Formats: sequence, structure tokens, C-alpha cells
Amino acid sequence: MNLRNIIIVGLLFYSCKGSIGAGTLGGWEVMELPVTESKLDSAMSVFFIDNPEYTVPEKWKYDSESWKRGGYDFLKSRFFYFKSAPEEMFYVSYIKPGFGVENPGWARIAIRSVYTEKMGWKNNEQYSEEEQVRIQNRFDEQIRSKLEQYTGVKTSIEE
Repeated sequence: MNLRNIIIVGLLFYSCKGSIGAGTLGGWEVMELPVTESKLDSAMSVFFIDNPEYTVPEKWKYDSESWKRGGYDFLKSRFFYFKSAPEEMFYVSYIKPGFGVENPGWARIAIRSVYTEKMGWKNNEQYSEEEQVRIQNRFDEQIRSKLEQYTGVKTSIEE
């Protein structure tokens, strides 16, 4: 499924349900933090100041901005760049609480899509199970663990 089709499906789902869940864009695990979105925003800002290597490089700025051009600018999101092999960029967005969510005051985020120069944007369904696990582990080891330090809380995975 190409980015255009992903956007169309997402917008159709949004118009029917009123909110978008992690699965709509092919999301990986939903990570919950017992902090406000504002506190997570602050932690992420400090994260990028302290770890500028995760900032999207100029050569991929156009590709990271494709989400806005595609109509996803209503989603609160961040991009995490990984230079070491495999070079890739993760599109991570906040997940709004939906029906049945037990902790609506918690901040919730998930990887929604992964970009490589060779393959473009791909969601989790377009990766083998082994690659899905590799991507989630990379996020957990390099990003999640640091966000826990910056926020001072332990994260959990939404069931």
C-alpha cells in the first residue's frame, strides 16, 4: 500500500470513527506513559537537544514533511532518525484516548510508519515479523528507554 492509499484509508476511518487508533496507519505497539502530553512534549524537546543525532537530516526533510502534505498535520507527531544501518526514520504519533481506554490522562505514542531512502514509507504490515520486531526493539532501546529517563516514569504497552 503506498502513502496515498494509507492517507485515504486513514481519512476515511477518521471521518467514520472520529479518532484514529494506532492500527489505522499500521502502528507498532502503543506505549503509554503516566504523564500529560505536555510533560512528554517537554521531555521530547530535551531529548532532541541532548541527542541531536536523532533529528531528521536535511536530505530527508522533504520526506518527513510528506505527512503534512498528505493531510496528517492534525496528528501530533515526531520523527526519529537513525543514521546507523539500517538508516531509517520513524514516524511516531500521539494516540488520542478512544472508547474503552482506561487511562485517558496518560500520554500514548506509537511508531506509525518507517522510512528508508530505498523503500519510502512503509507501515508495519509491509514488514516481515522479524523486521517488525527489529524496528520495535530499536525504538525501545534507543528512544523509549531515554524517554523514561527524561519523564522520570516507566512506560507500559497498551494491551
